Amino acid sequence: MRKPTVLLTIVLLFCLKAFSQDVDSTRKWTLGGTNTFQFSQASFSNWAAGGQNSLTFITAFKAFAKRNTPKNDWETIFDAAFGTQRLEDNDYRKTEDRFELNSKYGIKASDKLYATFLMSLRSQFLVGYKFAADGSSTKVSNFLAPGYLTASFGLDYKPYQGLSLYISPFGSRTTMVFDQDLADQGAYGVKPADTANGQILKHGSNIFQQVGLNASFRYDGKLFENVKLTTKLDLFSTYENLNAMDVYWEALFDCKINRFLTANLSTGLIYDQKVMIKKPEYVNGVLTDVSRPRVQFKEIISLGVKFSY
Repeated sequence: MRKPTVLLTIVLLFCLKAFSQDVDSTRKWTLGGTNTFQFSQASFSNWAAGGQNSLTFITAFKAFAKRNTPKNDWETIFDAAFGTQRLEDNDYRKTEDRFELNSKYGIKASDKLYATFLMSLRSQFLVGYKFAADGSSTKVSNFLAPGYLTASFGLDYKPYQGLSLYISPFGSRTTMVFDQDLADQGAYGVKPADTANGQILKHGSNIFQQVGLNASFRYDGKLFENVKLTTKLDLFSTYENLNAMDVYWEALFDCKINRFLTANLSTGLIYDQKVMIKKPEYVNGVLTDVSRPRVQFKEIISLGVKFSY
């Protein structure tokens, strides 16, 4: 398990260094963050039209450290969310689980252009399951299974505050699957276990490395007086197949009601060439389970309280 230790050490040393500063440079840093708590509850008693009792809770946390000088620009952001839902007397099931650590250091090349090094780590906190109609469950994810570590060097164009257009011809993406059960299955593109007569001869790989082109779009600003949009789009294509593009997109519409109350619309889209999703399809007139890459999409609408600092 030395590889994950080395990778995570590199990420933490690079990203957490953004939070350290000597006495002379303290005033150059801008620190801040937000906490959001969102929940919904539904209860029915002798309700003729029917319905299910439910309780849903989602919490989100975001912290940032930014440093701007005439010659360079350094920004580190940690963004995380976790949510659960309970229907009737069933156990709680997670509805949201993610964290992402991004750090970007740029050296000013012109008024709005920076030569930039970018590193990011994206994963989830807890084990995730896929539930069947009969109530059975299958493990499909875990902490750092998958985990995506991206490092790249390129140009970052910042025409105005809140907007960033980054492109890199030298990008590396490492897919990590440190849950051995999932790695043995070959989940998320890693090499599966070698087996014979149902016995594992060699465990599956925990790491899958890719090199290629990387592009990133970021926007964080107001659409209207009380409506803020935070969105990011990450694109990655390997040198071996430049026509195949992996896509990761998120958008958050934050509608401020008053000082504390907020309404949110959160959407996310993923298309990953290595992630095979099984669904029934007609093949030569026969309904067959087919595994292939598919567009993954989620949407969450919530009302809650938000604290900024």
